[in-house]
Amino acid sequence: MKKKFLILGSAPSITQWCQKYLEQELNAGYFLCAINNAWNAFPDIKDKLKIWFRSADFFYFQYTIKPDEELRNKWYEVVRFLSEPCWYERKDNGTMILNAICHIINLGENNNRKIILHIAGSNLIYENGQSHFYGKGTPDPLRLGEEYLKKQLCSINGFAEEHGHKIYNVDYQENTLLPFERLDL
Repeated sequence: MKKKFLILGSAPSITQWCQKYLEQELNAGYFLCAINNAWNAFPDIKDKLKIWFRSADFFYFQYTIKPDEELRNKWYEVVRFLSEPCWYERKDNGTMILNAICHIINLGENNNRKIILHIAGSNLIYENGQSHFYGKGTPDPLRLGEEYLKKQLCSINGFAEEHGHKIYNVDYQENTLLPFERLDL
């Protein structure tokens, strides 16, 4: 049996996506994960979140939305990512979407389980200067360039497919840098 995960990013569209699809994904047995501020994108996320992926410097930035201690105690908080055997050509401090995808694939690899991973709210397209649903911050994933990001995503996807895992882009946004197969929910 495959283990199912859903990663939510903090793209501006994530609130609408959650209104339409979150309950359906949870009812289908997807293990809910959120990156950085995405935990606060939709009210139902807070209590249903299982894994919270955050950057090491998350609490140092003024524009981040900080969960209280009670919420943090309910979640498995990932700051140090599993980096074997699936990883990428890391530059600088890496990028959260790459880190989170690799971590989940490594959970499967290290536990001898195949993974189905759905990703929403992380299309890596930043329009009108808005990079996150909370309207602040910078498009951090693009600081190393689109070509670098695309190359690393394709490399991770290739590893996943070779090892029997499947990654899908379940977001309805037309524009995306994600190379993963689209899945309409």
